[in-house]
Amino acid sequence: MRGLSSIQTGMILAALVVLPACSRERAATVESPPVVLCTNLPLYLLTSEIVGETTPIQVELLLDPAAGCLHDHSLSIHERKRLARARLVIAVGLGLEPFLEAFRAGTELRIVEVGSACELIEVGQQHDPAPSDTHAGDTPHTGYEMHLYNPHVWMSPAQTGRLVKKTAAELTLQFPEFQAEFQANSRDLRQRLNELSDRMTTAGRRLRSRKVVADGGLFDYLAADLGLEVVVTLDVHQQGFMSAARLAEWVRRIRAARPDAILVPTGQTNRLSEVISRETDVKLVELDSLTMIAELPPAPGWLLRRMTYNFETLEHALGNE
Repeated sequence: MRGLSSIQTGMILAALVVLPACSRERAATVESPPVVLCTNLPLYLLTSEIVGETTPIQVELLLDPAAGCLHDHSLSIHERKRLARARLVIAVGLGLEPFLEAFRAGTELRIVEVGSACELIEVGQQHDPAPSDTHAGDTPHTGYEMHLYNPHVWMSPAQTGRLVKKTAAELTLQFPEFQAEFQANSRDLRQRLNELSDRMTTAGRRLRSRKVVADGGLFDYLAADLGLEVVVTLDVHQQGFMSAARLAEWVRRIRAARPDAILVPTGQTNRLSEVISRETDVKLVELDSLTMIAELPPAPGWLLRRMTYNFETLEHALGNE
């Protein structure tokens, strides 16, 4: 048999180098951890705690916490690619993430909406609706006017406990081999949420004042936990559409209701809310929306600490009998 030429020898050696590299690449693809995407910061933090550190599941936040309102969000190409490779998407639902509807069509992506497990507040049920600049018969824009229920369920520790239970159940359906971990982690998390909820219920009975004005329905579930009445709901972030007549009507209603506080998201106080506060002589109280953070991941227990901050801030602002 004739010996191999130098060219043939080189080709064989190159193949021996390339084949293991290809095998490693295929193995890495096969062994990539399953990805669970969450649409907002509270769901991401809750799901991360339920999944824990002993499973290979990778929990990720789909949207930047600084992205702002989800109602008006449009998916980027990068976000679409991330959705396409996810095993499961956990969303609030209730009209909060309309951008998912268009993506869902024609795909096999499993999207679960855990907000439906909560005791829901109908839009407009908790409060006297704010006056509108729309014509008679028109519906004022709320971001979810086609949906019956307020989607901001994560503001309530009691309702967040329901989110945890539903999320754990959905994770178990998708990854039954980790059922024991999900159950143990969710049980611990729900216990801590229930303890905070019990504190709030007890404190709510002692509050001196129970009437508040709130911004955009964000604090309705938190108010319900404390037994508060949202007498007027503002939409202070649409000040570009504000007329003098609408502002005057808001002021009139707030003066008539005589609340003790106007609740606004931390860091989002603007000139309009300051004008309303000054004209009605009702103090502004800033509360955390729980959806924004400077850097991920936050320190362990961040969500419960911020929930506790909201509760204690309201307790201090409204006083005890």
